[in-house]
Amino acid sequence: MSDASEVVRAFLRAHADKDGPGALAALDALRALEDAAATATGEREREAAYSKAIVGAQAAIRAAVKDTLVNLGGKGSYNVAETEQLIGLMREVNRDFGLALEVGNAEAVNIGGGIFMRIGFGLRHQDGYVHRVTRDFPVQGAGPVLWRQANTSALGYFLRDSFGLPRLKDEGEGEAARRAQSGPRRAAGASPPPA
Repeated sequence: MSDASEVVRAFLRAHADKDGPGALAALDALRALEDAAATATGEREREAAYSKAIVGAQAAIRAAVKDTLVNLGGKGSYNVAETEQLIGLMREVNRDFGLALEVGNAEAVNIGGGIFMRIGFGLRHQDGYVHRVTRDFPVQGAGPVLWRQANTSALGYFLRDSFGLPRLKDEGEGEAARRAQSGPRRAAGASPPPA
């Protein structure tokens, strides 16, 4: 934009006497456009730095282990990786990639007759860019405990999705994955190249 803005600026200066205050107002408008362009360029650079950081963090993060049993009250059960574990895994990589969790506001909303919690989350890069996401999460029951449970669950899903977080069924699967990713063991266990 600098070449184009110089052409416009030269034209406005050459015609300032003929146009009077109009040319000066046009120069002010041009400065405002240049400032907006500089801001947009800076935002694109900050977003690019965030993109590079989140790609690196997703590649570096360790898998979570589904080690907590959730009982469905006689209707079965399943194992989950608790949100606290996900936060710990996220913190390990965030240090190295200049990322930080940002929690926004939460509010109750009515969607199709059901009560949902709408909560905002973000990942902030050290250069200032924030990737923001808003999610609606069902709140079943009432009271502050259920509200906190919905908030914690929504945060867990946000972390899982943001980091493409792999989840393992148990510690045995986790140990096998760690061995497969380690250098000498990986080389020793690798299949020979095809002949």
